[in-house]
Amino acid sequence: MGPAKFLKYTVNVSLWKKVSGYRPFLYNVTEDFCKFLRNRKKIPFLKIVSDILLKDSNINHTCPFNHDIIVNNLILKEEMFKYLPLPNGEYMFQFKVGAYNDWKADVRAYLLFNTKFGE
Repeated sequence: MGPAKFLKYTVNVSLWKKVSGYRPFLYNVTEDFCKFLRNRKKIPFLKIVSDILLKDSNINHTCPFNHDIIVNNLILKEEMFKYLPLPNGEYMFQFKVGAYNDWKADVRAYLLFNTKFGE
């Protein structure tokens, strides 16, 4: 039997808020990455995150992937999060990538939101 024609790639994106430790907050989305790439508007939260990550990556096609995926020189800016309804506080974005039904990467970004309305 030859190699599988299509491999299953999974992504999980979750948001955590710091309240006596980090607790799940608002979003925890797991999706087949190949299906998502074919219809990026299907899951709005995942689309927001992918818009941030994909512009600095070498992902420029849909599945299958036969190369390393690289995100390089990513700088998080305040305007990237303008569509997320987040109150002031400390947050953790967790981005996990799986292949062959095994988590291969777990990336966490810690953010401080301090919005001053009316200025």
